[in-house]
Amino acid sequence: MKTALRLVKRLMNSFGIELGRMSEVEKGLAVYRATKISPQKFTMAKELVTCFPNDPRCHLVYAEALSAAGDVAQFEQYQTYARVREELLDNYEFRDFDVEFINEGMGVGALGNHYAIEGLFRANQLNLRPKKPIYMLKNPTRPFTNEALFSYFKDHVNVVSDNNHLNILKPLESMLSLPLGLCLPFAKDCYHLDLASNVILQNENGRLDQKSPFTLRDEHHEQGVKALKQLGLPEGAWYVTVHVREGGYYNEKSKNRLQNWRNADIATYTEAFKKITDTGGWVFRMGDPTMAPVEEMDRVIDYAHHSIRSDWMDVFLAATCKFCIGTASGFHRLPQMFNVPVIQSNSAAGMPFYSLGINDMLLPKKMFWQDSKKSISLREMLSPPINLFWRPQLFEGHKVSWVDIARLNKTLSGGDA
Repeated sequence: MKTALRLVKRLMNSFGIELGRMSEVEKGLAVYRATKISPQKFTMAKELVTCFPNDPRCHLVYAEALSAAGDVAQFEQYQTYARVREELLDNYEFRDFDVEFINEGMGVGALGNHYAIEGLFRANQLNLRPKKPIYMLKNPTRPFTNEALFSYFKDHVNVVSDNNHLNILKPLESMLSLPLGLCLPFAKDCYHLDLASNVILQNENGRLDQKSPFTLRDEHHEQGVKALKQLGLPEGAWYVTVHVREGGYYNEKSKNRLQNWRNADIATYTEAFKKITDTGGWVFRMGDPTMAPVEEMDRVIDYAHHSIRSDWMDVFLAATCKFCIGTASGFHRLPQMFNVPVIQSNSAAGMPFYSLGINDMLLPKKMFWQDSKKSISLREMLSPPINLFWRPQLFEGHKVSWVDIARLNKTLSGGDA
């Protein structure tokens, strides 16, 4: 390790980075990250690219700014970022390290961030990109969001939490970190995260011998089976997980509607619950205690408010349910990870559609133009510019509105949605 650390210091100095001091580009990046999304931030990103055209970090923040603006130019910018990144690796001997970093937010942030790590592993397994040892520099005081879930990645990720090593490796991480919150570089291309998933799925479907890199662990299976008995489920019972996003997790209020396009009312799913239970199934309503309680129904377990709720039970239910009804939120990524079919419902976002598999289904919100009240077709929703909207300001700026679908039960029974 000492030899590697000395090499890091030498390499950082050759690139003009002094450990313990911020360079001009790092100062600019720090100011950019401290600025809220605004036209000013977009201008700052363009200036960074102009001033530091050979620094991939500047090209990445410009891609982020284009994404925040819902600009289709982001896709070309991902490719530019990847090209500049490759040139950096060649010109400054970064390839000598033969490692890649993933941000700690992939493990300690939102639950859905694990989807990005999953995509990385699946792409590596398919040889769609060069395989390298993966490191995560993790603050030792920050716990994993779901320890049981991250255990499925731990064999493939070297987690570094020692403060001395963190201080030395941080500058290297900034250059070699994969931008998994936005896109994923492949061997020759760089794709938006959901489009990367689409490429991965197409390659997996074309290989009949392809096996999922994720299988439920024995200890989680044993714990889960015992829990099902404790809850009163008979042996061999089938069940469905349902996760309907609300604003409580991030304390979203009427003046803080950053994610309202992802939310829905759990009460509108009651008929779907009844359809499932009438056909012999059980329902596990997933989530956290900030969510509104569900109506008491036979064979419906409000797991979000149940004492049995735990990180390992989250994983067990996701991996063993018959299918999952979700929204554009983190939980539905867990069943996908174990190749369980998903119905993604009540989302106004178009891009996540491209991450759905052959056995999955999309039931989006009903969308319309505010001025004409004319409905927006599915093709329009799944195409630019609408499929690039992911902030309320983008929907509002283009005068796009939506209403939730409330007749999910008819879709499940084969009727009109």
